[in-house]
Amino acid sequence: MRRIWILAALAAAVLSSANACAWGPAAHAYLAVRITGRQTPGIVYGAMLTDVNGGVVRNRSLASKLAGLTHNEFERLEPSEFATGFATHNNEWGTDHYVHLHHNPKAPDIYSTTKMRQFSKEFGISMHEAEGAFDLVMEYVVRRDYGPELGALIVESASASTHEEELVQAFAQPLAERAGISREHAAKEIRKAARVYQTLAIAYGEQLAKDEAHLRKLAAYAIRLYMGCDLETAKRYFARCVEICEPDYEEEIAQMCETIRGIMKARPEYGLP
Repeated sequence: MRRIWILAALAAAVLSSANACAWGPAAHAYLAVRITGRQTPGIVYGAMLTDVNGGVVRNRSLASKLAGLTHNEFERLEPSEFATGFATHNNEWGTDHYVHLHHNPKAPDIYSTTKMRQFSKEFGISMHEAEGAFDLVMEYVVRRDYGPELGALIVESASASTHEEELVQAFAQPLAERAGISREHAAKEIRKAARVYQTLAIAYGEQLAKDEAHLRKLAAYAIRLYMGCDLETAKRYFARCVEICEPDYEEEIAQMCETIRGIMKARPEYGLP
């Protein structure tokens, strides 16, 4: 029992980084593969590591500043396969832009927005809580349909990561300027965050490689921790959220991926055919 609580806390922590909730790490990996047509370690882990701010420990201000850089100034990275995966995630026109549209009252009511609003209304929860629930459900649905290989792909890609210095070269100086610290301090914090995130990503991928019964149990405990409700309520939330999301999610994901792929194909630095 203690082990499932630890793993659920891990899942909740991965989904509740200092950056506002968006797609979870498995969904980002999956979407990057769909967008680029590649499942190399650079693409897969690059798409996840945009959320490296989740590896900043006990400094929410620094984590927020790093998130702003990685999500909005992603083009500071030198062109590479890793940078291409990283870019799929961005707030400007990438996958996070899509799922955060509900924050803009003038934006159209797209799939993610309508699902979150339905969660919020049915369960009497905030839109922030509804976004977290949406993220967790989509993690489950994507992993269920891709198969346990997705977990193995995440473990392989995270384990192979050698991208600390790329992050430092791109983001240490602007982070130092915005946080009022030295470049050396900023570089140290980025390296630490990258190592913490890598450890979390490997452990998370290992859980995703397990069977669906384990994933459902883990999801229920994560929702319980995230929303502060009892376990039976969490199970009910999860089952209903899956029911709401799954009938039309594939069509919406396909359209989103095609739109983002079109943007990236027009930019030669991403090398998409």
